[in-house]
Amino acid sequence: MSVDIIIILAVLVLTFVALAIDLWSPDAVLLTGLAIVTVSGVLSLEEAFLGFGNTTLLALGSLYVIGAALRESGALDRASNFILGQETRSVQRILLRLCPSVSVYSAFLNNTPIVAMGIPAIRSWAKKYHIPVSKLLMPLSYAAILGGLCTLIGTSTNLITHGLLESHGFRGFSFFELAWVGVPCAIVGLVYLVVVSPRLTPARRDIRYQEERNRELLVELEITNGADVAGKTV
Repeated sequence: MSVDIIIILAVLVLTFVALAIDLWSPDAVLLTGLAIVTVSGVLSLEEAFLGFGNTTLLALGSLYVIGAALRESGALDRASNFILGQETRSVQRILLRLCPSVSVYSAFLNNTPIVAMGIPAIRSWAKKYHIPVSKLLMPLSYAAILGGLCTLIGTSTNLITHGLLESHGFRGFSFFELAWVGVPCAIVGLVYLVVVSPRLTPARRDIRYQEERNRELLVELEITNGADVAGKTV
C-alpha cells in the first residue's frame, strides 16, 4: 500500500469522524480534508480546485439561488398556505396534500433546498393550527427524496453521477430518463408516507415551544438581608 493511499484513507476516516461528532461545520471539515491531501502532495493545486469549476456543481449551486429567491420573495409561504389549507386535525389529510406537492417541487428544484425552505414554513403553519410538527417534518424529507428520484436535477446524486458518466466518455442521463424508475418508486413511497407514517412518527411539539413553556414556570426571587429564609436551603 503506497503512502498516498494511506494518507487518503486516513483523511477519509478522520473526515467521517469529524462529521459524525460535529467537530466543525461540514464545509470546514471537507475543506480541511482537501487542504491536507493537497499539502501532502497527493493532489496538485490544479487538481484540488478543478472540482469548483465543475458544471454539475455550478448547476446545483444555481438551484440554491432559485430556492433562496422563492423564500425571500414570500412565494414559499403563500405556496405552503395554499397546499396545507385551513385547520384540520387529520394528519393523513395534511400529508395527502403536503407530500405529493413536495415531491413535484423536488423533481424540478432539487430536494435539499426544498427541505431547507419547507421546514420553517411547515413549523409556522403547524404552530398556528396546533398540529404536532414532528408528524410532518420526517414525511417532508422523504417526500423530497422521492421526488428527487424522478428527474436529472432532482437530487445532487443524479447530477454528480451524470457528470461522472460524461467525464469518462459515456452518455449522461436525459432530463426525464430516470422517471421510468423514479416515478413508480415515488408513488409507492408516497402511499406509505400518507397511510403508514402517521402511525409511526411521534407526536412531539417543536422543541422551542417546550422551551417557551418551561420559561413560563420560572420564578426569580431576591432575598434581602434580614429575611427569615436567608441562609436556608430550598
